[in-house]
Amino acid sequence: MAGVHIVIDSAAVIPSGALQDYSVSIVPQKVSVGDSGFHGGTDAADDGLLDLLRHVQARPRIESAPVAEFRETFARILDWGVEIISLHAPQGSSDSVDAAREAAGSLPKGSPVSVVELPLLGPALGLAVLRAAQAGIDDHPREAILDLLQTLARRIELRIASADPAHAARIGGLPIGVDDLEPESAVRPRGAGPHPIYRLRDGALALEGVASDVGAALRQMASSAIVSLPEGCDWHLAACHADAEAEAAAMATYLDARRPALEAWVAGCDPITACLLGPGAFGLAWYREG
Repeated sequence: MAGVHIVIDSAAVIPSGALQDYSVSIVPQKVSVGDSGFHGGTDAADDGLLDLLRHVQARPRIESAPVAEFRETFARILDWGVEIISLHAPQGSSDSVDAAREAAGSLPKGSPVSVVELPLLGPALGLAVLRAAQAGIDDHPREAILDLLQTLARRIELRIASADPAHAARIGGLPIGVDDLEPESAVRPRGAGPHPIYRLRDGALALEGVASDVGAALRQMASSAIVSLPEGCDWHLAACHADAEAEAAAMATYLDARRPALEAWVAGCDPITACLLGPGAFGLAWYREG
């Protein structure tokens, strides 16, 4: 059993089965779209949720799990005789970190629980989660894993392409020039029209540029990774999507063929991340060793 166990909410995109393969537990958030509710987790967002996001005008509401649920999870894991690192996206994108901190503070004094807020989202946070979980399995001390996480937070790059500017404008979660990017584009043919591309900066998504169509978006995002990776370097790669598996897989396959990665995976966004990014979105996260 790992000496350090990782707890996450629903802000990290990780591959299906990762909870079984790594020492990771999830305390899921909940998202409501109109009158329908969905729980986050490692399962990809289903067609019902994605259809709602395409047609319902109401802004999705994302809620943290209650403090009591975090406390119960922490207490159960501590009974195993292990330590805990609870990893969370920035406070601006989720209030789970506050709930986790309150839960940790209610535990007996000296309980070995560290609650960490990282400036990472989606597959970028997923890469950090899996690296930390592997370090826990390898019996690295909790302090060493915390140092590793701060290093990863500085190294991991993320690019996200939105396929639906209308969704981005509606949730108010992405800095997008709606008037310039045809907010009615939700009804355009798949892959056509502008695709805004965002880069992760200081824990928030900032508009980096606008690709003319899906092909241009794929090329621009893959190029961003290639130019940052010298030949022969050791690196890690993750791709995510919300009903755009072919696009995410194409980027991962292209990059892994040209710069073979130590780790390469593609994962569907869970309901929480799908609500943030919108239907048809795809993303790429990576970091190099050393």
